[in-house]
Order: sequence, then structure tokens, then C-alpha cells
Amino acid sequence: MLGKKLLKCRSCRLKWVPKGEPAATCPACGGKEIAGTLELFHVGLGLVVLAGIAWVAPAKARAPESAAPVATKAAAAPVVDTKPAPPKKTHVAAAPRYAVIRAKTITAHVQRGPAAGHTVTFRRGDKVRILAGNDRRYLVSDRRGNQVYVTPDKLTLQHPAEKGRRYVQR
Repeated sequence: MLGKKLLKCRSCRLKWVPKGEPAATCPACGGKEIAGTLELFHVGLGLVVLAGIAWVAPAKARAPESAAPVATKAAAAPVVDTKPAPPKKTHVAAAPRYAVIRAKTITAHVQRGPAAGHTVTFRRGDKVRILAGNDRRYLVSDRRGNQVYVTPDKLTLQHPAEKGRRYVQR
């Protein structure tokens, strides 16, 4: 059955599988215009092949090339191997630093955040997160995400607690 094709007569549109030797004429009308036919099975088979290609192609693109270009003595220019530079680490995440407001009240203009352009009031004991800072001022963020600049004399910096050893030798 594997070697036999489904045939279709172009005159009467009869479909049949030839028995024995290859058919030269249509058994119904005797027409000589006979062609193979495309069935739903053939469409499904094509989709399976396309899916296999789509699955293998990205894996092949990621695989390193095993055959690198080799320079010969007859080559006029030397072959330069250009590899992409490794990604640079731009920022290493550090542990967040926190501070507590020391002054009785602080009213400051919000630089960024939900209340941008407005003023926000901090009271003594409010905990803020330090985002950036220098010797003159710190950029701090409150619990709502508002970012303001505060001078260091109005803050009490909290140092992260040192973690003890997990396993103590006895």
C-alpha cells in the first residue's frame, strides 16, 4: 500500500488507488488526464514536518559553530576572530539602607513618586529608605514611594544587623 498513490481523474474527479500495475486511464470514464491528489493527510504531514523544523532551527542557531574559519598561508589578510564582549556588570545590588527621621517634622518637595510636584511631611520616627546620597543630602523614599531629598542632620542612619554564624563549632 505504501508504493501506491491515490489518483484522481481530472475529467470525472474519481479518486482511486490503482491495483497491480500503474493506471494509464480512468476506470470510470477512460480519461487519460490522471494526477495525484492532495488529501488532508498530506496537509497534516506537512504541518508535522514544519513543526519539526521550527523546533530544531532555534536550537541550531544557539549551538556553537564547530568549524571555525581556518587561515591558510595563501590568505592575503589574517583571519580575525571577533567574539562579542562579555556583558558588563553595571550595578551590583547591595543591601538596602534605611534611616529614621530625627527632626520633629520635615516638609519637602517630592521629586518622584505618586505625589510628584507636591509637598510631603515626615514626622519623627518615620522610617525611610535611602536610595542615593552624598555628604550634603540623601535621596530617600517613604513607604508610599515618594522620593525626596533630606539633609543628613535630620536622619538617624540604621546600620544593617550583622548576621551571626549559622553553624557554631562547639
